[in-house]
Amino acid sequence: MLVNPLPDAVASGRARTVLDTSVSIDAGRRRELHRRLAGDATDIEERARHLALASKGPDEAVAATLEEASSRSLDRAASMKEGGEAGAPVGLRDQDDQAAG
Repeated sequence: MLVNPLPDAVASGRARTVLDTSVSIDAGRRRELHRRLAGDATDIEERARHLALASKGPDEAVAATLEEASSRSLDRAASMKEGGEAGAPVGLRDQDDQAAG
């Protein structure tokens, strides 16, 4: 008996792994899965990615979501740079702070 792992994977946050390991899935079903994942996404960047993967072609709403996600990502990078956080992974920054203090 075949079991569909996607509902449990979505609930547990493992959907990306399940989709990556799916070997034989038709394009329509894959787009439907990405539409569902986009609907469940709480992060704008994740939602934009899944919406883009769910689309068949150019879509103004998807483009607007991608633009918003891009803008937020650029804003976040700019604020990290202003705060001196760019360039070092979080763990290394923490170690540098402890060594300096």
